[in-house]
Amino acid sequence: MSLQRSSVMITSKSTTNRLMMAAPNTHDGMAATDEEELVASAVVYPGSTEEVQKIVHWANKHVIPLHPISMGRNFGYGGAAPWVRGAVVVDLGKRMNRILDINPEDCTCLVEPGVSYYALYEEIQRRGYKHLWIDVPDLGGGSVLGNALDHGVGYTPYGDHWAMHSGLEVVTPTGEVVRTGMGALPGNNTWQVFPYGFGPVIEHVWPRDSDILLNMGCSDVSSSGKKRIWSSWWRSIVRPLRIAIILDNAANIRHALQVLALSGAPRTAFYQGEGPFPPEKMSEYLRDHPYGDCTWLYFGTCYGPSEVRKWKLEPIHREFMKVPVARRIDPATLPPSDYFWSRDRTSSGEPDLEELAWVNWWPNGGHIAFSPVAPTRGADALRLWQLAKKHWAASGLDFFPSTLWLGFANCI
Repeated sequence: MSLQRSSVMITSKSTTNRLMMAAPNTHDGMAATDEEELVASAVVYPGSTEEVQKIVHWANKHVIPLHPISMGRNFGYGGAAPWVRGAVVVDLGKRMNRILDINPEDCTCLVEPGVSYYALYEEIQRRGYKHLWIDVPDLGGGSVLGNALDHGVGYTPYGDHWAMHSGLEVVTPTGEVVRTGMGALPGNNTWQVFPYGFGPVIEHVWPRDSDILLNMGCSDVSSSGKKRIWSSWWRSIVRPLRIAIILDNAANIRHALQVLALSGAPRTAFYQGEGPFPPEKMSEYLRDHPYGDCTWLYFGTCYGPSEVRKWKLEPIHREFMKVPVARRIDPATLPPSDYFWSRDRTSSGEPDLEELAWVNWWPNGGHIAFSPVAPTRGADALRLWQLAKKHWAASGLDFFPSTLWLGFANCI
């Protein structure tokens, strides 16, 4: 068996900076250095497990590095750029983009690498499974499988995407096919509901490794249909509420300057001066915003029937109000265009792209993501903030910390 010529593309076009839904598959569409420093020599588009095996055998024979991608839309972390210049990109997403199964009773699905969050969401809606949600990241145009492999996160209680997968089909660097967990047993019906098998658990060797992942099972969120999203100022009170699962979701903290940037307006609409954006100028604009003058915003969500949400919101409100300057923001005061409603959508399993609005802050904007990890302790969060502020000041850039994502005992 050989690949058709139409399934192979030699890289010859100039690199361009493209949008989320038309990301390049040969390089990083938001490169901070020379765009051709890490660029593929060719792209191959397999359509099956057997074709992937054929590509791997060919690469081994000719000692050619391969760089598999799902859809290449992990902006901020290199996109589709290969680790080795001139490598052949194996673009799994173009032809291997089927939703193999959605089980409305078990709340699971089985997808190929080219299935985006939008595609999975739209198929669930088309089938009428109103009780099913998916957990989506900030940007819904990327691959479900690829996001999990990159340890991506979302904003429902299922926010740790890698932890929510169950079952992989993998082509190893030598061309063998491995099915993990219960998928190793032919005809088994528990591949997507039980992530383990009878032997050792080996799946954690695969994220960011040299194998090629072709199929992944994952859990969908069974929705009660009820949630309550809210935003507030934040201090070192989140950790005990998250560990006790009173705060339900993997919520995040935003610097207030992003309130301005997420409007999609350029920086010049707010400030035309030299140097970093002055804090007093930010306060001036925020005084007229429904959020009011603030520095940090915490977005969180509670889920469940009304009596459960009421029970959880009472201690949450009580703890946050211990901070003298904290206040809770009523969603009814926010216009439909406010970024709050983007958080509302992602917290409800609906894909969204509004997160990219802040790249318009500078002309031809892009972003590089740097994601340090710390415990969810106030002292550790303060150290991260001070470190970031120091380097921002040294570079002369606007102090623009993006997202502090809160797990049970860690923040990113």
